[in-house]
Amino acid sequence: MLAYSYVTRSTEELRNAVLSLRDKPETAAAHALLFQLFTSCLEERRIREMMDVIDKAFPGSAVLGASTSGEVSNGAIYEETTILSVFVFQQAGCKAFGFAFDADGEQEAGRRLYRLAANTPGLRGIEILANTKGTGSADALSELDALPENIAVFGGGADAAEIIADAAESF
Repeated sequence: MLAYSYVTRSTEELRNAVLSLRDKPETAAAHALLFQLFTSCLEERRIREMMDVIDKAFPGSAVLGASTSGEVSNGAIYEETTILSVFVFQQAGCKAFGFAFDADGEQEAGRRLYRLAANTPGLRGIEILANTKGTGSADALSELDALPENIAVFGGGADAAEIIADAAESF
């Protein structure tokens, strides 16, 4: 697996970073690509715009992310930026799933994730980006306790610069 990280301050900078990846032989030969956006931006239109840049350059790739109150790249903390992290899987696959905790409840979301994980041969990790909006994710995570220990479960909660219940998002 290869990893790339870019600090961007505009959609144009993000576009340039994504387009630079198309020229890399590693990305052309990749079995799967995972693009992650961590951004201080809370505007749905701009987030959709960023995701579209990636979708157009790398159709079918997994794209996910979260709003943040501070972004991290190569061990440094940034503010008011968008961090693009790209993971190039040379042999392994990568899938992105989304579950609404508020629709079914945390525990049911955890059960759905467990069923998906249990039926995914060769699974080695689950990254969770949760939008807690006043709720925790302990009930959802407790459902994953039955997974084999060799499956890593990691991630974090979406945040926003100001504590506004509707501002913190994962996408």
